[in-house]
Amino acid sequence: MKDITDELCIPYTFKAAFDKANRTAISSFRGPGIEEGLRILKKEKDAYSLPICTDIHEPWQEEKAAATVADIHVR
Repeated sequence: MKDITDELCIPYTFKAAFDKANRTAISSFRGPGIEEGLRILKKEKDAYSLPICTDIHEPWQEEKAAATVADIHVR
């Protein structure tokens, strides 16, 4: 995606969530958790020089996500 959007001069922001709280079943996998999830997003951000957008579901997650990796975050 990055190569294509660069070639076409289209801004590209990578959007992914470290915690998928909105699941049909309470026992469904929610993701790797905040520590591992933000580590993965930071790795992608650094490797591809991408702005990152992520969801947060709890107020306490905002500061950590913003300080670590998120350029854009949506509640």
